[in-house]
Amino acid sequence: MSFLLAVAVTWISPAPVPAITIVERFVAIAMCLLAVQKLQNVESFSTMFLNYDLLARRYVPYGYVYPFAEATAGLLMLAGALTWFSAPLALVIGGIGAVSVF
Repeated sequence: MSFLLAVAVTWISPAPVPAITIVERFVAIAMCLLAVQKLQNVESFSTMFLNYDLLARRYVPYGYVYPFAEATAGLLMLAGALTWFSAPLALVIGGIGAVSVF
């Protein structure tokens, strides 16, 4: 669904768009959709998040901040705004998640 939304958003652009733009929008939309799932019940998510995230185990409030950080990064990436903030934010939360899963 994220990919189809990215294609639809790109399709309505008046100017030709490079293919990489679809990938960028796909990542941003996927982050937003995943954040929506987590934001539906932040308390439940943060409790479950403690089971597999290394930072959340050491610093419990990170489990509450994570959904909002993910939504912020996704929205800023989709808007193409504040790249200096959204890109490092996405890399940090993604990197912590990757290390935790590995």
